[in-house]
Amino acid sequence: MRLQALLPKLIAIGELSLLTTEQVTQLTDNYLFLRRTENILQSINDQQSQTLPEQTLYRARLAWAMGFDDWLAFYQQLIARMQSVHAIFK
Repeated sequence: MRLQALLPKLIAIGELSLLTTEQVTQLTDNYLFLRRTENILQSINDQQSQTLPEQTLYRARLAWAMGFDDWLAFYQQLIARMQSVHAIFK
C-alpha cells in the first residue's frame, strides 16, 4: 500500500529539513485527501479509477462522501490542494 510507503518518507524529509515543517504537513494532508478521493471514486465506479465523474449524481455522491455540501465546494478544494502540491514540488 502506498500510504505506508509515503508517509514515513515525508517524516524523514521533515527530519532532514529537506522541506519545511509546513510543507511536510501540507503534503501529508493533501496526500491523505487525494487518496481518500481516489478510494471513493473507486467505490463509486466499483473499479480502479482516478477520473472525476461527469454525471451530476456521481459528483454529488463524491462531494458528500468527502464531507462537502456540493460539487463546486469539493472541486475548488481539490484544485487548491493539487496546486499546493505542485507549488511545493516546483
